[in-house]
Amino acid sequence: MTSEELIAQLNILNIHPSSYSLGTLKNNDCTCVVKEKGQWTVYYVERDQPSILSSFLTEEEAYDFILEQFKKWLS
Repeated sequence: MTSEELIAQLNILNIHPSSYSLGTLKNNDCTCVVKEKGQWTVYYVERDQPSILSSFLTEEEAYDFILEQFKKWLS
């Protein structure tokens, strides 16, 4: 999945854009995907403390994971 496809899917789920960040690690409560050392790492940042949720070899896998996480959290 591309970033555009992910954003479209998150919009369908009514996920506010402040709840995620694609490409940068933010210092507020959100899910972030960042490219580090050749991998795509997904973080959940809570109270300015990032925690790694998972790492992937491709951007697409990371975006698929984020979408599934939001669906899981909403259920």
